[in-house]
Amino acid sequence: MYCQNCGTEIPEGGGFCSECGKPVNAPVQQAAHRDSAVLESNAENINPKPRNPHATKIAIGIAAGVLLLIIVGAALLSFAGRSTEPQGVHMPAIDEIEKKANAAGGGKVRFELCDENDESYYIFFNDDIAGKLSLSTSGQKTVTIDVGEKGAVDADRAYSQVCIGAIQSCDPFAKTDEAKEYVFKALGGDSTECRGVKYTPTNYGDRHILKLIISDEVESA
Repeated sequence: MYCQNCGTEIPEGGGFCSECGKPVNAPVQQAAHRDSAVLESNAENINPKPRNPHATKIAIGIAAGVLLLIIVGAALLSFAGRSTEPQGVHMPAIDEIEKKANAAGGGKVRFELCDENDESYYIFFNDDIAGKLSLSTSGQKTVTIDVGEKGAVDADRAYSQVCIGAIQSCDPFAKTDEAKEYVFKALGGDSTECRGVKYTPTNYGDRHILKLIISDEVESA
């Protein structure tokens, strides 16, 4: 064996050159250590450590749970945003007519039950009695508005506002201008029909009667 630095022959087992004093085994040891580290790194790359299947199942379960919560939340928000009122042509309830009539503006409308047997209600307009409204589901489904009998106060205004409320309750598709047009025709004695609802008026001087006949219940478009 010879010294890599000065070329002097070194006896077997010698660790240092007797001529220049350089260590003779260090480079070899360092190279061997470096080669060993490279081999270990390559082995890890070739044979990676196996993944924990239990941990993988937990991760999948968590992801599925989060997705389910998102879907349920979206469904609840969608349901909460829906109107609880019927969305098609239908036979309305009295509280629905009252709500729509007051939304039309002009005066305060309220109904007070006067006969449970035929579901008739007194119409009050600004706290003055103006007429009667009746609902019938026997045979034909009808809403009958009778206003102006015996000199009711503000009979024309009460009639128009209650009729608009009834029209828009029966037919949620009817816009306010459209409902006003039906009322105007009714005051002139003209019948009309639209979307399964027939509007039949009868007028006796200051007394106005409008019958809404619901022949078909139409689902929301």
